[in-house]
Amino acid sequence: MKKYELDSLYLISLQQLSELKYQPQLNLFANDGLNAVYMPGLNRLGFSFGLKFSQVLFDGNQRHYTMEKTAILTQDIAFKKQRFITENSIRKTKITDQINSIDKQLDMKINQKKEYDKLIGIYKTETHLFLFPN
Repeated sequence: MKKYELDSLYLISLQQLSELKYQPQLNLFANDGLNAVYMPGLNRLGFSFGLKFSQVLFDGNQRHYTMEKTAILTQDIAFKKQRFITENSIRKTKITDQINSIDKQLDMKINQKKEYDKLIGIYKTETHLFLFPN
C-alpha cells in the first residue's frame, strides 16, 4: 500500500516541478576575471553583471499534455491499488478457507483415531477372553 502512495506522491511532485517552468523567472548574474588573450595593458581585468527575465509565452500545449499524462498515470495507480486490495482480500479468504478445511480434516483424523483406539481396545478384550477363558 505504501508503494502506491509513494508512486502517487512522486507523480504529484513531477507535475509541480513541471509547473515551475511556467512561472516568471528573474535571474541576477555577475562575474569577473582576467582576459585570457594577451594584451599589454591593464585592461585585461574585467567584470560583468546583469538581470535576466524569462516567461514562457507558448509551449505548444505541452503543459496541457503533461497535466493529462499525470492525471492518467494517477488514475492508473489508483486502479492498480484497488486491484491489489481486491486480490489481497481474495487471497486472504482463500487461505482462511484452506486453514478451516485443514482444521476440519485434522478433527476428523483425531476422531477417527479415537474410534480406532476403541476398536483396538474391544479387539484386545475379545481376543484376551477367547484365548484365556475362565
